[in-house]
Amino acid sequence: MRNHIILPLLTIATPAVAQPVTQPSPCEVTISRAPDDVREAIETWVKAEPRCATTLDVRVIPTDGGYYLFARDGAGRVRERLVPDAQSAGVLVASWAADDGIAPPSTVPPPVDLPAESMAPGATPVAATSAATPALDAQAIAVVAPAERPRGRWLTLGGIVQMHGEGAGGMRADLDLRRRGKWTLGAVLAGSAAHLSIGDAFSNGFINTVDIRVLAALSRTTPFGRRWHMRLSLGAGIMSTRATGALDGEQIEAHGVFPTAEASALFARELGSGWAFAAGPIVNWYSQTYKLDSDRGMTTLSRRDLEVMAFGGIRRRL
Repeated sequence: MRNHIILPLLTIATPAVAQPVTQPSPCEVTISRAPDDVREAIETWVKAEPRCATTLDVRVIPTDGGYYLFARDGAGRVRERLVPDAQSAGVLVASWAADDGIAPPSTVPPPVDLPAESMAPGATPVAATSAATPALDAQAIAVVAPAERPRGRWLTLGGIVQMHGEGAGGMRADLDLRRRGKWTLGAVLAGSAAHLSIGDAFSNGFINTVDIRVLAALSRTTPFGRRWHMRLSLGAGIMSTRATGALDGEQIEAHGVFPTAEASALFARELGSGWAFAAGPIVNWYSQTYKLDSDRGMTTLSRRDLEVMAFGGIRRRL
């Protein structure tokens, strides 16, 4: 009878001596705010980190000295560092996620001045501290929080000059409306004026044109280093043209609306504090034929099909 009781007890107790099997926990890193190239670098390094031990909420702010990193883990501890480039940011965040060399909660890290562009209007600079000093830490978060609004959309304004023909020039504005990754949907408004000489062997004159273009444009932005980037765009819309002039001493005038398209390649360099300088070529396509209906019948005076412009202007990050 005793043997029948002991055997079940042994059967039950035997699994208790098995050793638990541990699996590496996945990295849980939330990037609340970061430039696109820095975000990609952080995601790449964190994905490659095999031993994540903590969760992180990370914010990256561009500064004149590189990038300012601010991170808070699941225990409320704060880390902050100034790094020179995107790859350094990725390596550092991955090490933080791995709980590599983290100071204990009672340790207060050296104060770091927040970048000027992260300051709320009228706010007083406050040095961020660790969770060991809740009052000061709350002030630091209050200063950083207003900068959480999405950034990366640009307003571009500048001049355009015709690179061929008898000369033309004007102004162009480009506003980013929606952005996803490297792709941007924007709106373009441009105005320019041109002078055309017209005539044939029997007559001569001129036409002055004023063109207003409204387009929707899809762009892809590629960064080069920390301050340079190139934006390639394709757009389509309509163009309103008003033409006035004279032919053999007689005044002529016309107006029309035409479909138009454009392609551009703008190179920009960020100047700091949300400003940048941009320049590059813009090609406009349209189809216009200027004809004169007279006693001699319909006479073609001039055609305009393509226009190559040079753009130069400033950009403001919104």
